[in-house]
Amino acid sequence: MVERDVTELSDAHDPSSRPYLGDGVNSLGFLIGVLGLFIACFAIYWPIRDTFFILDDFAWFNAASNDSTQDYFRRAFSFPDHTPFEQATPFWRPFIDLYFFVGWRVFELDPTPWHVTNIVIHSLNAILLAILIAQLTRSRVTGILAALLFTALPTYDLAVSWISSATELLAATFYLLTLVCYASFLTSDRPRDRRAYYIAAFAALLFALLTKESTMSTVLALGIVTFVVGQSRATMRDFFRQVWALAPFAVLTGAYVLFLYVNEYRAGEGAGLYKLGWHAFANGWHYVRWMCFPYMQQESWADGIRTIGAGAFLVITATSLLSRNRLVAGLCALSVVALSPYVFFEGVISPRYTYVASGFFSGLVVVIVVHAATRVAPRSVPVRWAITVAAVAFLTALAATQARDRQLGIENQAFLYGNLFHEVPALCGELPPRSSIYILDSPVRDTNGNRKRAAMNVAYDDVYVPRVGAAGLPAGAADAEHVCIVEYRSDTRHYHRVE
Repeated sequence: MVERDVTELSDAHDPSSRPYLGDGVNSLGFLIGVLGLFIACFAIYWPIRDTFFILDDFAWFNAASNDSTQDYFRRAFSFPDHTPFEQATPFWRPFIDLYFFVGWRVFELDPTPWHVTNIVIHSLNAILLAILIAQLTRSRVTGILAALLFTALPTYDLAVSWISSATELLAATFYLLTLVCYASFLTSDRPRDRRAYYIAAFAALLFALLTKESTMSTVLALGIVTFVVGQSRATMRDFFRQVWALAPFAVLTGAYVLFLYVNEYRAGEGAGLYKLGWHAFANGWHYVRWMCFPYMQQESWADGIRTIGAGAFLVITATSLLSRNRLVAGLCALSVVALSPYVFFEGVISPRYTYVASGFFSGLVVVIVVHAATRVAPRSVPVRWAITVAAVAFLTALAATQARDRQLGIENQAFLYGNLFHEVPALCGELPPRSSIYILDSPVRDTNGNRKRAAMNVAYDDVYVPRVGAAGLPAGAADAEHVCIVEYRSDTRHYHRVE
């Protein structure tokens, strides 16, 4: 017997019901869908498995190569100052420090296992998303289809392709795991299971906060999940019970926010990284536009589609709230909440920060497709799902093509960083600690020069890589002791030593 589908989910939910009810798909079918998600992730991202390291990768590696485990984790849990020879790991993210500490001792400078690990984490995130969407919609098929679209979206740019974006991936893992466990707590009818799910959700939130500061929005997402799966005719007593259940999560998040504000926010504000202000609205609009049409085209027609898509997203959000469609309103709200920590950046904002939000957006797209298919075939459930699967498969294939095109940029930078990392030490030879390396006309992407410095400090112990401005080398640099000067020549595409 085919049970209720997602079009009926504006009705009340019974908290004692099982999470999956919507389409009659059994556990074996769901497991086959999960296997398909793994295959899709590896098919899309396998081509980048051998690309070299870039940008912040070397900062993490430089820190992880610390021989003193005690000193490394002391620095990971504190706020050490930068030195001319060593950059502290970016931001306060102790779990990421642990990840790179272990990874460096297992993988070292072999890029393939690092990339494969990113792909595996991306696959696990897709599975968690499938479970969460199934919990919210009570439809396993909807969960799998939303996760399938998520695996291929080019929305999040370098989040999977760039090794350092394991920060984004692992943060998403704990973010989604928190929501899945809490949704299970809300829908389970066995006290012992409810207690276990609740503890697991709290532990997942703790790890999320230790992974990346953007996960502070998780507590808001928990409130939205409660709104979607809760009873539509809840009493005031039920409301206060739900608030009380969320209180420990709010306290933990509040303590974390206060800790970061005291120790990191004011320094970040002074450095122009992020700041509370009205610019958040412009940034949020930019993110929503990109999320609705995540393609590289810069033509006016593409820009128009982004604006139309973002406008439609806002209309759907408002309409679902007015019509009390808790599912659609919840998915829209989850997308916005997941983006909220990133809108306060003052500098360049990156598409990779839409990683978690794009998962909820994928769920929204699939639910809208199901509603449209229902209008086309209101009396035939098999036809309805056939239309839905065909539409999502088409969107996934289209997105996968664009995702592969976006990998070309990181492959080009990886080639350039590979030249830098291998050729400069070969040209300079052995250098004593506190030596200086001047790198002229390097084509690698490195705005402030810190990445080249970190790369050279992975190859050497304590070398300084001064920034070289438009005026060229400072006076007397070439005559100083323990100095190596190299220059990149575009005609040979290689570095050459300058004597």
